[in-house]
Amino acid sequence: FLSRSERMRSRVTSLCLTGVRPFSSPWGHTSARSVTCRNLSTADSQQYASPEDTARSAGTSKAKNRVIEQKFTNISYSPWRMNLIAKQLRRLDAQEAIAQGDMSPKKGGRIASSLIQKAADRAQRTFGVHASELLVDQIFVTQGPGKKKLKIMGRGKTGLQFVRSSHLNIKLLVMDFDQLITDAKTDSEKRRWQHLEKKSKAMRAKMVTADDDFTPKKAWEL
Repeated sequence: FLSRSERMRSRVTSLCLTGVRPFSSPWGHTSARSVTCRNLSTADSQQYASPEDTARSAGTSKAKNRVIEQKFTNISYSPWRMNLIAKQLRRLDAQEAIAQGDMSPKKGGRIASSLIQKAADRAQRTFGVHASELLVDQIFVTQGPGKKKLKIMGRGKTGLQFVRSSHLNIKLLVMDFDQLITDAKTDSEKRRWQHLEKKSKAMRAKMVTADDDFTPKKAWEL
């Protein structure tokens, strides 16, 4: 039988050995966060999409049933600050959005980047597509539950502080480049989709080459 202090010491030791800081998370505070992934059918995507989103997603007609939705809940981060990151990453391809989030000096950038990376990995396992073929169609923030906190002030005074949390929601679509290039309204937008199409084809060729060159080793060769 181990005492409470011994159990706590063994837990901290195991966390340190795995490279995880005890009682912390990548965004600086332990929070009950959950990740949900689901594939939407065409009817579901049309039911929950706004008119602006439906018109904007017209270039992905072939991939309406290939949707990845994922979210982080109860993030210990201000919804206002998280929304600044969300506006920066909206309508980018998943590969660029991950890079932008990683390079951002703000904590919310790493949170959004990790969420998009999880969704991109899910899309690769489900649909066999690369991150450069995915579009961050929707990324929005909602307010999570808050909590009141005692604020210590000078001369023996105290105040009340409200700590906010947020939920981050994203939706990735598999892009139909032919339709997007046809529906482009400006030359710069057309060049952007052409560049992304060229990059996605190059990445897909690398994936196929890597799969062809892979040869499983025998147990005695490892």
